[in-house]
This record gives sequence, structure tokens and C-alpha cells, in this order.
Amino acid sequence: MHIGFDIGGTNIKAVITDNEGKVAASLKHPTGSNREEILNNIKLVVDALLDQTNSSLEELGPVGIGIPGSVDSEKGIILISPNIPSINDCNFASLVEEKIGKKTYILNDATAALLGEWWQGNGKNYSNWIMVTLGTGIGGGAIVDGRLLEGRDGFAAEFGHISIDLNGIPCSCGNRGCFERYASASSIAKLATEQISDYPDSKLNGETITAELLYSFAKEGDSFAKHMMSQCARYLAFGVNSLLNIFNPEAVIFAGGLSHASDLLFPLMQKELDKIGFKGIVENVHFHTVLHEDKGPSLGAIKFVIEKTADN
Repeated sequence: MHIGFDIGGTNIKAVITDNEGKVAASLKHPTGSNREEILNNIKLVVDALLDQTNSSLEELGPVGIGIPGSVDSEKGIILISPNIPSINDCNFASLVEEKIGKKTYILNDATAALLGEWWQGNGKNYSNWIMVTLGTGIGGGAIVDGRLLEGRDGFAAEFGHISIDLNGIPCSCGNRGCFERYASASSIAKLATEQISDYPDSKLNGETITAELLYSFAKEGDSFAKHMMSQCARYLAFGVNSLLNIFNPEAVIFAGGLSHASDLLFPLMQKELDKIGFKGIVENVHFHTVLHEDKGPSLGAIKFVIEKTADN
């Protein structure tokens, strides 16, 4: 048995599975506001999942944890996790091991989502594919010739920080015009908030604009919301086109809140890609959304553990 965690700024999600990935139980619990609370809550979740499955700690294999931010998986160190600053700059894997009494591996949450989709979702149908996560920022990962692309230090596939506008919006990473400053869920909401005054007839005036609200109003025919979704699809196409040129994938699989608008975004994005794409690369690429959004990162954390322990 293995337990996989997906730790976010608000909630901890976890599953317990067998070695084939069959989920025996799952759980969601508040993350906690400081390091000690987070560690205690991880222990509570482990105990609860073992109790739900009538399993013992001795039966449990190594634990995997997906965490947002820059993670050194080999050393078990979190360099920086912007949404969970209390665990910045620490050997989190060792701290969890001390708390629960089991070997622990950590990895970036976008990588975990990719591994989960590769193991149990649409990704298992392809040997060359990429994931693009469209949430507060943009993350992702790549499977190249049937292997996870990790890079020199495990930081490969920072898709959100490729530039789609040399003179564009400044990004906290130090670059300008980063992909995630235009096509993430939070950025499209911010851009809409800045532009709404030019559309006095839109029903979105006076609303706190979110990507979800834009999608909902666009479906209802609001001209401003439709304009913003079209703009988002265009930005998305610029970023995805660069990724297609680099990776030449069979498929692109999208995750994150904005991926829920795929029925609007995908046709618009495809139309733009047909205009700007490199002939021979842009054709016959399959676009999907993740099959297991809620449990995917937790499953991916388990898959990471299984692969690491098999290598050892």
C-alpha cells in the first residue's frame, strides 16, 4: 500500500492505493497555517487512511507528496513554495519521515499531476505528450519517449515562464511577458478587471471577476466575456505553439481551473494554432483535459515513489 499527497495552500488531498493504483480510500483535510500544523495534519491523514482501510503502518510503503513550488526531489528539499511559505527552505521529506515513520519522497505538484495522468488517465495512451496546468499560474510537465523529463535539477518544464511578449507584463520571476501572465485563470480575470470599464453594457460590471465567471457569462452570450475568452484562447495558442515546436508531442493534456472552459477555449485555440503553427508539427495533435483532476496529483505522487523505489 502507498499513500500519495497533494498539498495545497488550503487543503491536503490524499489517497491510499495498491501498487497498481487502485484507490482504496481518499481524504481531504485543511492544510494548516504553519509548518508544525502541516506536519501534524499529514500524520492525521495517514492515520485516518490506514484506519479506513484496516491497514497497519507496517503494511504501508514509502509515501509521496506533491507540493507547489520549487522542489529538489533528490534531496527532499522545498526551496520555495509561494502558497505555503511556512515550509520554504527546509528538508520537508525528512521532517515528514520523522513525523510518520515512513520514507517520504517529495516532488512538484504539476509533475505529480502529470505522473498521475500518465499512470491512470489520458496520458497512458501516448509516449510523447505534455501537460499544461492552467490555475493561479501555469505549470506543466513532459513525457518524452516514454520517460519523465526532469532536467538537470528537476526543474524542467516551467512552461508558465516562457515569454510570449518580449515587451509584455512584468513577471515576479524577473522576466517580461510570461505565458502565465496572460493565459492563467488568475491573469485572465485580472486582465478582464482592467478592461471591463470599456464595456459598460456587460453584465460583469460591478462583479468580482473570476475566470469561472467569465466562462459562465460567455456561455450566456455576454459580449465582453466572449471577447475575454477569445483573448485567452489566443494567448493560450501562442504559448502552446511554442511548446509544440519544442516537444513535437502527440497530445497536450490540460489541467487546472481554466481547463473547465475547454469547450469554449479549445476550438478558439485550435483556430489560432491553424494560423500560426508550424506545418507538420501543429497537425494531428490531440487536446484533452485530465481524467482524474481531483485525485491525479496524489496518484502521481505514488507513481513517483514506485518508480524511485524500483530504481533503487
